[in-house]
Amino acid sequence: MNVLLGVCGGIAAYKMLDVASALKKRGIEVDVILTQSACEFVTRLSFETVIGGEVFVDGFECGRGEVLHIELAKRADLVLIAPATGNIIGKLASGIADDLLLSTLLAVQCPVVIAPAMNSRMYDNVIVQQNIQRLKSLGFGFVEPKVGLLACGDVGVGRLAPVDELVRYVCNLLGGVELQVDTPNDIAVMSELDAQMSECVGNNMGYQKDMLWDDNKVALDGSDAKLITDISAGNALGSVSRSVP
Repeated sequence: MNVLLGVCGGIAAYKMLDVASALKKRGIEVDVILTQSACEFVTRLSFETVIGGEVFVDGFECGRGEVLHIELAKRADLVLIAPATGNIIGKLASGIADDLLLSTLLAVQCPVVIAPAMNSRMYDNVIVQQNIQRLKSLGFGFVEPKVGLLACGDVGVGRLAPVDELVRYVCNLLGGVELQVDTPNDIAVMSELDAQMSECVGNNMGYQKDMLWDDNKVALDGSDAKLITDISAGNALGSVSRSVP
């Protein structure tokens, strides 16, 4: 089975590293397309490290014998777009195909799941809601955003659905995929240290491109995740505790 992840330009883009890792642990092959805007929040290298394969950004990359968006569309058994911005939702609802992700979406013949994430003012906009309703009427699946603290400091609807909810939704649609890894509550959090080590500038996250990791050990008790990570560049031991969103 193959899942195509379409990662768009939002602060929650880093959470898709967790989703990709969790799917790989369940034996699912993962392809990743990053939009140009997504590359402002996460790096191509981060996803390539997690999935163990190439990550795609530009449909016109040189040296390919195949038509890339058609080949990606043929391989996909399911597509998950997350975090889905108002921009990608609007363009998809209008049939626009002006980048690799949108071109691939017009060619897929498998279920497409959209997980919106944006400011509540944008999400509640009548145009965005009309676009969402149009896509739902065409058979697109949606994992609804949650209410909570948003990147801008507002509180409202617009948070990306939790990683475990996204993974469960995908596995249920694929049918019969084992949801457990080590314990019933396990969920991969390989990007946690990446988020902690990143440089924060305003609400944007810049990722350290020269940082390498070896071992990630994760223990979840259902509410807190603890990472003990050996950082190969310096052999420092980092420990992070956080609540799982």
